Amino acid sequence: MATGFIVAAPASGSGKTTLTLGLLRHFRNAGVAVAAFKVGPDFIDPAFHEAASGRQCYNLDVWAMREETVGAVIDAACEGAELVIGEGAMGLFDNLTDKDLEAIRRFIEEIDVDVTNEDLRELVEKHWPWLLPKLSPPTQQ
Repeated sequence: MATGFIVAAPASGSGKTTLTLGLLRHFRNAGVAVAAFKVGPDFIDPAFHEAASGRQCYNLDVWAMREETVGAVIDAACEGAELVIGEGAMGLFDNLTDKDLEAIRRFIEEIDVDVTNEDLRELVEKHWPWLLPKLSPPTQQ
């Protein structure tokens, strides 16, 4: 099982792609087998992800893919990777549906998730409380 995280932001135009590309190249240059995926029907960003990571980038599009296909794509993205970085679609609050959130939940089930940032935990508690069992408890300061 690969460790990973999703780069997301509250709104479009927040710099998710720039941050994702920087992280992918950083980890690749550090010798980490890093893989990427993009949520949604985007075919421009994944090309940049491939260049930065040196590996195929996979799209997770819950509108165009059956549930079995989403699972197979997640498995393919994780294969041989030490770290998987996903780039979210648009912003966290830009037209997300229950189906979109389900795809995120399935990804979280496939990776080791460690959330220690109190602000992130509060965001999850407010908007996606069903994810909390998958999140580790916050660290004590």
